[in-house]
Amino acid sequence: MVRARQFSGIVMASAGFRPPDTLARSTSPTLFLTGAKELRIVRHSGAVLGRRMPHGVDGFARGVGHDWPVEYPGTFARTVDGWLSGTALPRHIALASSPR
Repeated sequence: MVRARQFSGIVMASAGFRPPDTLARSTSPTLFLTGAKELRIVRHSGAVLGRRMPHGVDGFARGVGHDWPVEYPGTFARTVDGWLSGTALPRHIALASSPR
């Protein structure tokens, strides 16, 4: 569990984050997923990162928060496998944009 002091440090560090300009030159297919129940700023950040990369894809896991990979390791494993193999992602994963 994250204590208030730790959370405050995370928020302060995140507030100043700016995506590097070099993302626009990346050739790596990259999937940015957040939980649908995460804070809006987290969901927004994932979308920004995904859209800044030519082969980036952003999306979310339906009905879950930040710790969904730990709570649902099977879904997470199927998501990683589907992304890496180019096969279908689990139905709980919704992609907002996909250049694939």
